[in-house]
Amino acid sequence: MVGVALEMYRTKAQKCKEKHERENLEARWHTAQDMLSLAACKIAFEDCGEGNKYDHLAAWQLIKLSSWTIEFTKDLVKKCVLSANAPTATATTQSVNDDLFGSTPNSPIAKADPEPMMTHLVHPFALDNLTSVLNHIRRYRISLHRAPDSEENFLARNVLTDLIDYCPVKLGELITMLEDIKIEVIKLDVPTLNQVLVSCQPTSAVQTCLEQTIKRITESEILLDRARLFIEPSDLLDGISRMSLSAQPKSKEVDIITKDSVKKRGLFGVIKPSGPTSMSIVNDLQQLVARSRLFATADKLEEIKKRGKNKRRGKQGREAVKIGQGGTLDPLADGVLVIGVGKGTKKLSDFLTCTKEYHTTCLLGCETDSYDSEGARVRLAPWKHVTEAKIREALKQFTGEISQTPPIFSALKMDGKPLYEYARQGIPLPRPIEPRNVTVHELELVEWKGRDHGFRWPEKSLSEEGKKAMEKALKGVDENAEIKDDTEPTAADEVPTAFVLKMTVSGGTYVRSIVHDLAHAVGSAGHVVTLSRTRQGRFAVEPTEPGDYKCIPWEIFEKAEDDEEVGEDGWTKWEQEVMDNLEIVEGKIAGTSNSQAAT
Repeated sequence: MVGVALEMYRTKAQKCKEKHERENLEARWHTAQDMLSLAACKIAFEDCGEGNKYDHLAAWQLIKLSSWTIEFTKDLVKKCVLSANAPTATATTQSVNDDLFGSTPNSPIAKADPEPMMTHLVHPFALDNLTSVLNHIRRYRISLHRAPDSEENFLARNVLTDLIDYCPVKLGELITMLEDIKIEVIKLDVPTLNQVLVSCQPTSAVQTCLEQTIKRITESEILLDRARLFIEPSDLLDGISRMSLSAQPKSKEVDIITKDSVKKRGLFGVIKPSGPTSMSIVNDLQQLVARSRLFATADKLEEIKKRGKNKRRGKQGREAVKIGQGGTLDPLADGVLVIGVGKGTKKLSDFLTCTKEYHTTCLLGCETDSYDSEGARVRLAPWKHVTEAKIREALKQFTGEISQTPPIFSALKMDGKPLYEYARQGIPLPRPIEPRNVTVHELELVEWKGRDHGFRWPEKSLSEEGKKAMEKALKGVDENAEIKDDTEPTAADEVPTAFVLKMTVSGGTYVRSIVHDLAHAVGSAGHVVTLSRTRQGRFAVEPTEPGDYKCIPWEIFEKAEDDEEVGEDGWTKWEQEVMDNLEIVEGKIAGTSNSQAAT
């Protein structure tokens, strides 16, 4: 339901021309996105931990999620304080088109409509996710303090400690308060809660509950440090000359805490090629941005210059500029990889739940352990009976809101152990793999290759011992589970059927699972042989909508490592491409006529 609301409010906001209404629709859209983001954060922490122990190999991913959650919590509490201090408005009437389905009845309310973000305080789904993630953050801090001493763990421990200790909201007190609030919210009737979820905004029916919650939060004597809630050290910038009434030369903004120049920060898209890992792409980019005056301060550039000119290795890049990516692509996959630099990394979690578009090629007749051509053969199945018409007909059952079961050969954890370990070691699964609800907005067959292509089944096969181990793991939840070939007479040089799908899906969707399940639906087996992400949110290989950002081919960055020729405007080719396609986060960019404000 939340996924549908997100897409509907996003679409309405993009089409709406009236400013006030558009802002409200955008706020509801972002509220739905935040609810899904918190749900994704909860799943990520659960997949990486068990009890008070967490996978320290995922330390920086978990810290990024912690940082985003803490920032979100601060914004939510700010809204509460501002709402409590807002003057009482004249009674207004809500529109009959106030929610997704236009079903909200007219009713007077005492104050202006509450912020859509307040939905997180009056619905059990949102409250439970927020409380769970905050609890995970507290437990993760304990886990880091008990972790083996290493440079990586030491840094992670200090970063998370600073995030929590310098937060103006005391998380422990807030968690206790939210748990009590959740008990009261659960008492609300189901139709009312459904209306709140659909509206992505508190309705008049929950107004009293919301006002009591806001009062409890804002009147607490131990929960808040109000001064730090609204003014952070990074907001205090030198620039007294700006107070002068006379014209003054434009001064360089300097953070009074770090004394560093305030540099560019934002998001841009890269077209990742098939082959390298997403992390290797980020590491190579880190070496470039750390040495660019577009992102690094003059002091840092001078420091790196003194250390030497080793472009490929060393820790200088990590020390100079913060960088990350908004959604890993497998080595096999190519396409959109969203990169965040500086404060842009705080926005990367938005791309975990955003809409994505893929093109993928399916090869019939063979199933692999990883559901793609990088894996080993698990079983063969008939494929000659599958026609284009059968595939088109079967696609209908995979469109809309569907339930997906992740592959057993995946890194998802069950009782603290990755699923692939159960399969490889022949350990019966303690319970079925939990299906996940996802939304497939569009799914179409765009090319029927038939047998006219160069794809072939993987040469590597899962050993008999491996098949038995996998079968044993599956029998933990299905005693009839069996892995065996179901072949048909085929000539040695006969080429199996292949076809190409285009799909637009919600965050968390397994494209490989769609291909695997589709092949089963037509009485065959299949796996992915090509996978391209052509869109991730507003970043696209080929922009088609207002507000889209074009992604930069990886070849431009590869050439930069060998050719640092500077153009007439003083920028290298890759720097100019980034400036032309950069979404700014809290700042403006100089030196280019194509600057864009952050959305």
